[in-house]
Amino acid sequence: MKERILKVITLLIFSSLLFACSDDEPIYDDNWVIDNSKEDWEEQIVDGSAELWKTGLPVIVINTPDGVPVKYKTTWVEGATFECFNPDSTLNSSATTRIRLHGNSSRACPKVSYNLDFDEKCSVLSMPPHKRWILIANHFDKTLLRNTIGQWMGRKFGSFAYNPRNQFVEVILNGKHLGTYMLIEHIRQSDNRVENGYVIEFDDKYAEDDIVFQSVVRENDTINVNIKDPDIEMDGEEFNHIKELINNLSATLYGKDPFNKTTGYFHVADRETFADFYIVNEISKNVDARFYSSCFANLTTYDRLYMGPLWDFDVGFGNYVFENPYTINEPTGLYMHKCPWIEIMLKENEFLKIVSKKLKRYYNHEAEIMAYIDEQANSILNSIVLNERLWNVLTKDSSNLSDQEIKDLYLKQVEWLKNWIHERFIYLKTKY
Repeated sequence: MKERILKVITLLIFSSLLFACSDDEPIYDDNWVIDNSKEDWEEQIVDGSAELWKTGLPVIVINTPDGVPVKYKTTWVEGATFECFNPDSTLNSSATTRIRLHGNSSRACPKVSYNLDFDEKCSVLSMPPHKRWILIANHFDKTLLRNTIGQWMGRKFGSFAYNPRNQFVEVILNGKHLGTYMLIEHIRQSDNRVENGYVIEFDDKYAEDDIVFQSVVRENDTINVNIKDPDIEMDGEEFNHIKELINNLSATLYGKDPFNKTTGYFHVADRETFADFYIVNEISKNVDARFYSSCFANLTTYDRLYMGPLWDFDVGFGNYVFENPYTINEPTGLYMHKCPWIEIMLKENEFLKIVSKKLKRYYNHEAEIMAYIDEQANSILNSIVLNERLWNVLTKDSSNLSDQEIKDLYLKQVEWLKNWIHERFIYLKTKY
């Protein structure tokens, strides 16, 4: 083990790496987090070759064969090694993996995300064993928290059977420290993720080889339905069955009698998860969630459609960073009421009752939500310093700032986010 650690350290002579010591092994539950808020940032000299600093985060080390760079979303780099170290530097897990880029618009960022596909199922940081994982850079989000907040809200307050688990980590790729990442479970159909049926994504950004069809909603308007997992044949029996069911659902919702007791949409679509999907994405004013990108559903083998798992909140919660012709970043105003399908469901009294009841649970637990945000921010606060020195997301040039000044800038962003959510709740209470 010492030889393995020293090998990693040698690769980091010209970079700053953060480690922390923890007496406890992380134990998985739906709300778990490795708490390092009481850890001091202390200098260590190991073999005189590198300065190590403690952040309290696990460290993931990935090496590709001969240091081959990872440059493409559609091409895997095969035969890479994956090692995850606990905050006390002991080995948590290891695997052989292939790796490629992940994401769409985020691939243009200097700090990019990565898709991992292990050769064999492996448990990482007490999360259930699987082959598929994603390392999210969260580069658009100065707090790095929006994705984990959205996921946690879905797990804590929603009726989803599954929402991806995640953990903040440090990442080293081919000897280069890349900063603070979020390791998250890839949404796949399996026993410990989406347990049965088919994973479906509503997404305008599908690839050429994806299994996709279009379903008509409004007149001259369609949504793209991407059957993500498991693999099925285009125009095969399963494909045609799913296509017929989804098209019938669209036709029912946009037909003359969508709420009929015998033939209404709710005989196929689950009201509870559709309401939860609406609520979390309305709270966050998530631009992608109007069936534009990364909107997931699962269709069970007995032909019932459930929304979720939730995904992709980095440009939500007042953080739409692209050209903004709307008032999307304001905490006021509705957004998800124009989402296909949901725009019709919101006209049904029963659906509105469910939405109103569920929203009250969020309002009543606002203090718990804010405490969770503080907990997460504290857990990565020391890591943020190195991340900022690498990527300069809080300021254009962090080289002249002290560590404390960087932390103060970061905490101002966190406070802004909390205030935005508070103001969002105040507004939504006037609507529901």
